[in-house]
Amino acid sequence: AVVSTQSTGEDMGIVTLDFTIDKERANSMVLIEMTALTGYAFKKPQLESYLMQAGQIVSRYDIKEGGQRLQLYINPSINAGRYELMIPVIEDFTVMNRVSAQVSILDYYNPSARQVGFYSSKGSGSIEGSETCSYFHSCDVFERADVIVSGIISSLTDSSFEMIGGMMIRDCEDQVQNIRRLKFSFTSRQDQFCSRRYEDSTAVVLAVVSDGGELTVIGVVDYNFLTASTKPCHSEMNTCYEDV
Repeated sequence: AVVSTQSTGEDMGIVTLDFTIDKERANSMVLIEMTALTGYAFKKPQLESYLMQAGQIVSRYDIKEGGQRLQLYINPSINAGRYELMIPVIEDFTVMNRVSAQVSILDYYNPSARQVGFYSSKGSGSIEGSETCSYFHSCDVFERADVIVSGIISSLTDSSFEMIGGMMIRDCEDQVQNIRRLKFSFTSRQDQFCSRRYEDSTAVVLAVVSDGGELTVIGVVDYNFLTASTKPCHSEMNTCYEDV
């Protein structure tokens, strides 16, 4: 999931939730829980207006604690795939140096399968996003990866980055020749956000290999949380799968 934000005026901001429901969760109940920044609140009229634009993604919502907490129940009948929700937050009063607010996405029936992100504010003005890049126990992303490699992300552009000092974790296609300097391209906004977050630091990159040998990112995982975040996916991470 990716959390990004924007200001739409003096008293309202929009928190954009860009998240993926993988095939393992497609028939389960996914719950998104959000807290509001100090001085902001979730309000029913504005929320319902934006949720109507989202179609059938959300089956139910609850505003709690006087607008300080929001629960969004994702419709279990939606297909696996990438979704985006725009959530309005209304500023009730001005507060300097607000503490970051939390966004969690979890499996309602298995709350330990949880991913957490944050968003914050710039002084007393507009809100800004803080994206999260660990995967929501999406073991299928490890299954789909031809290459899993750790290293330092550098030379980031709008469509690609280089990795230096790489350490190979898995190379199913046996096509990676120069492990010391690799070039990756990406096509999704989530992978671009995650790559930018880890620029000039060590991350674990999951990629597929094209017929021409080009590496395309399908996931980025924080190196420091590699063991914890991938423990449920140990088999998928260490096994190469044939295309079906």
